[in-house]
Amino acid sequence: MQLSFTAVDYAKDGQYRSDAKTDGPPEMKLEDYVQRMAWIKKTGKLFDKLMRDQFEYMNGELHQIAEMGGLT
Repeated sequence: MQLSFTAVDYAKDGQYRSDAKTDGPPEMKLEDYVQRMAWIKKTGKLFDKLMRDQFEYMNGELHQIAEMGGLT
């Protein structure tokens, strides 16, 4: 499972995505609430950093997602 911070389905550039297998706890099981929340918390921090460091780019991506009705 991955979360992409771009308007495309899959962000090729790793700085714009978070992958549960590589960014989550070692041996993460998505059905484990605590492990899943640890990954989501880390992903939230990454999103916050991107919004602070690359605001123009991220804002543009969010506008594109909004124009699509939130669907990618």
